[in-house]
Amino acid sequence: MKKIVALSCACSLGFPWAVMAQGPELLSPTRPGVSESAALLRPGVLQVETGIDLGFRASDYRRQRSLPLGLNYALTRHLRIDFEADATVEQHLHGGGRATGRGDTRLGFKAIGAGEPEQGLAFALAYQLKLPTADADEGLGSGRTDHELRLVANRVLGKNDFRVNVSYLNVGRAMSPARDDGGQFLVGMERGLAGDFSATFEVYRNSVDAAQPRGTYALAALAVKLRPWLQFDIGLSAGRGRDAPDTGVFAGLSVGVPMARAAHSP
Repeated sequence: MKKIVALSCACSLGFPWAVMAQGPELLSPTRPGVSESAALLRPGVLQVETGIDLGFRASDYRRQRSLPLGLNYALTRHLRIDFEADATVEQHLHGGGRATGRGDTRLGFKAIGAGEPEQGLAFALAYQLKLPTADADEGLGSGRTDHELRLVANRVLGKNDFRVNVSYLNVGRAMSPARDDGGQFLVGMERGLAGDFSATFEVYRNSVDAAQPRGTYALAALAVKLRPWLQFDIGLSAGRGRDAPDTGVFAGLSVGVPMARAAHSP
């Protein structure tokens, strides 16, 4: 998995034909927030996203570091397929020990409706399947398969991009054959700032342990788009709940790589 992260970074910064794509907008980032949008996609673009996530003072650890990797490919303007994984996870435990290994893997898709958020309320539907590739014995995952079905509502008013995401979660309990049903409710806004900067603010709550433990979270992030195909981001998060990390820090990049001729057309 470390080789995949290294390859993704090389693809991000080294493809000369990606540098040539200076005109049309190529990115529809899923970073830096947790929310999904209903914005239409540019077909034929492979989006590579990676970074570093740090979490502090959770019930299971004092500090956690993970290296997420995401690959999203737009088949059409209305359909995207997704691959996400934590290439490596390292936890510093309360008792002084340390657990290290790879994280879970997620596969999914997003289907976008006919409307555009700049013209009216737009909707999308996303599904994600978690494959338990993390080491459950080390406490890095539950060892169970999870499902998430997400409804996305999106409206853009001027420089403000408003989003509401409602998810149904079906998750397996660690060290048990039982499963839990729950949900996630999220409200967020992305605001365009001067130049190519933007700010993201989100508040959401999980009713069950999923990608993050059960709890309430708030997130604030700043992003800058350096090219039509390249964006950097940095942000902070705060959590409240029995198992939720108190604080988090993250940074990363999103790169759009045109893989088909349609990706170059306006």
